[in-house]
Amino acid sequence: MKIGFFDSGMGGLFMMQSCIEEYRNHEYVYVGDTKNLPYGPRDSVEIFELMSPYILWLFNEQKCDYVVLACNTASAQSLDMLIQKYPEYKKRLINIVTLTQSYINSEIKDPQQLLVLATERTVKSEVYQTSNTQQLAMPGLVDLIESGDREASRTTIVDALLHYSGVDYVLLGCTHYADLIKTLSDAYPEITFIAQDSIINIWISKLKDETKNLAPEYYVSGDPYDYEKVFDIPIQRIVLKKPRRNP
Repeated sequence: MKIGFFDSGMGGLFMMQSCIEEYRNHEYVYVGDTKNLPYGPRDSVEIFELMSPYILWLFNEQKCDYVVLACNTASAQSLDMLIQKYPEYKKRLINIVTLTQSYINSEIKDPQQLLVLATERTVKSEVYQTSNTQQLAMPGLVDLIESGDREASRTTIVDALLHYSGVDYVLLGCTHYADLIKTLSDAYPEITFIAQDSIINIWISKLKDETKNLAPEYYVSGDPYDYEKVFDIPIQRIVLKKPRRNP
């Protein structure tokens, strides 16, 4: 299988790297819209217009069997628009929000003890909200993670958790946050932190293994130089035209 990953930045890269480590016998290609990061403050129409060309490129140019929409904000805000305009891809678009919702429903027995950390738009969308679940927006955290400042990123979450007691589970509801799970688990051994890379691994484990063993490809819409230094991987720059806004 050839699997594409799309995210607004490099958060989905943590997810794809985890899949490569566990299930390396597939083809993988990654696209991060780093030029327009972050998606959190943007409205649904703008997000749809930004992400559509990259999703179509993964399907039509890269010939991906599936495309993982790794961005929670894009999934929560604009996926319906994408499917409405391109219904032929509905069954091949993997929505991280839907997978995460299913995981929460099956694995977390008491949602009252769950705290969701996510971007502003994801929190406002209430896709992970139940009658008891607590949610907290983390503005600025994506930018810290993208810059490689893990200490400031960790401190931001640790400071936020000081205001929440009795929490047994913390969902890291943005793929960027997966980079922090080890340091957070070490700091709070009594809390179960859930990163979305483990959730996507459950889905990918069900795919047919075709033993491709090809090197993954990485693309960003902005300057790849800093990301190559941070992640120590070869990254290419992709330039695509975004679709015009309908009159």
